[in-house]
Amino acid sequence: MPPLSPLPPREYHFDIVFCLDVTDTMNACYPIIADKICSLYEVFSTKLHERSDGKDKMKLRVRIVAFKDYMSDMDAMTESDFFELGEDLDKLKAFLGSIEVNGGGDPPENALEALTLAIRSDWTPADRFTRHLIVLCTDAPPLELRAREWCSGYPADMPKDLNELRDLWEEQTDRRAKRLLIYGPKCEPWEEMGLYWSNTLFIPLEEDSVAECKDLFSLVISGGSF
Repeated sequence: MPPLSPLPPREYHFDIVFCLDVTDTMNACYPIIADKICSLYEVFSTKLHERSDGKDKMKLRVRIVAFKDYMSDMDAMTESDFFELGEDLDKLKAFLGSIEVNGGGDPPENALEALTLAIRSDWTPADRFTRHLIVLCTDAPPLELRAREWCSGYPADMPKDLNELRDLWEEQTDRRAKRLLIYGPKCEPWEEMGLYWSNTLFIPLEEDSVAECKDLFSLVISGGSF
C-alpha cells in the first residue's frame, strides 16, 4: 500500500468581536482584558504552528464594541472596524487605549444593544476552517432592549425584545462557525442564554473579577481553535 499523502496546508480564519462593559466598575478589569486581546495573535500563531509544524496559515481579525448606558453616558457605544492582526496590532492597541472606562450610572447597561451590533458584524464568509466568535464581558445585568430608545444616539433598528435578538443570532450568523461566550454575573438573561441559545456558553463572573478575567481568555483560545 502506498504511503498516505500529507494533508494540504490549511488557512484558518478567526473573527473575534469583543463586547466590553467599560463602565466605572470595570476599571480594574479592563487593563487585563485589553492586554489579553492584544496577545491573542501571538498565542494563536504559536498554537497553530505547534499543531501543523508550521504548515498551516491563519488570519485573525478582532473588533471591539464597548458599551455603557445611553441615559448616563455620551459615549455609550464605541465601535471599531475589524483589525487584522498582526499588521493592525498598533491600531488595535491605540483604539483600546482611547476608551475611557468610567460612567455607567445604575448597574444595568446597554449590553444587549452591543451584542446586536456584534452579531451584525461584517464576518468573513464561513467555511469549515472559520470561526465567528463573540465574547461579551460585563459585571452587570443588561437593560431591556429599547429601554433607552428615547435617549440621544440610541442605534436604529434594534430588536424589540430578547426573543427577536435570539432570532437574529440563530438566523444571521453561520451555525457551523459561530460561538458566543457570555462572561457575566449570575443573573438573567445571561444564564438563560447560556442554556437555550445555540453555540453559547455562559461563564459566571465571581466577585474577584480581576482574577477571573484571566480564565476568560483560555476559553477564547479553545473556542477559536477547534
